[in-house]
Amino acid sequence: WKLVKNGCIYASEIAANVKGDVVWLEEDKSHAAVILQRLKMGGTPEPFGAPFSPFKFQDMAFGQDDSLFVLCSMQASKDTLFKIDREGRRHDIKITSKDTIAVAFDSVLSLAKSGGAAREWPKANHLPGYSEYMGKITLSPDQTMIYQAKGGPMIDAWCYGENGELNQKQEFCELQRAYDDSVLPQGLCVDTNGWLYVATSFGIQVCDQAGRVNFIIPTPKKPLDVCFGGKDLSELFIVCGDAIYKRPTK
Repeated sequence: WKLVKNGCIYASEIAANVKGDVVWLEEDKSHAAVILQRLKMGGTPEPFGAPFSPFKFQDMAFGQDDSLFVLCSMQASKDTLFKIDREGRRHDIKITSKDTIAVAFDSVLSLAKSGGAAREWPKANHLPGYSEYMGKITLSPDQTMIYQAKGGPMIDAWCYGENGELNQKQEFCELQRAYDDSVLPQGLCVDTNGWLYVATSFGIQVCDQAGRVNFIIPTPKKPLDVCFGGKDLSELFIVCGDAIYKRPTK
């Protein structure tokens, strides 16, 4: 692992666009606001967009046009989805209350324990609810499957239809547990071959297409989120609270 940035107040979510630029969320020194940090290939981390002060941050994901979608609670009882364009300008998008997001080819897919799932932008296609705890989600490379980490050792998989419906839920993969029976899955992502990478309390667990944990990548610190970025999306990035790391992949 190579250290990308150290000494963060608190860094959590991380995502990358199709060009390999990596963005993560980081608290400022006042602890009252957060700022997005962007790392372009060959560059150094720099602020991306204006600081904002969410009541609670929930999730973020890149769209196909390099826009970054951020889901957070700006007030105690109101969720906000906004889009940050390439220049760092913010555009609010009206949504109902949701808990986690992933970006499909033509929409933002958001899932919620209270209202089910919905394709919020540009389409609004509400779907049935299915879980008491949402956790994190990611889509398969061909956009036909949704993987969901719910806080326990089991990763669920859903078929994601052309019309936005979720069906055929199944238990996809049971993660390895630590000596104290904990696993604490956080963020997750997929590679171009459809292998699933899950940030857990003791490393990145890598599952094949059949849902088996093939190996665990040890990490210098407990990872909170994971994504592929850098040249040709060939580097694995993790965010660990006070530091960001990366490592090459084959």
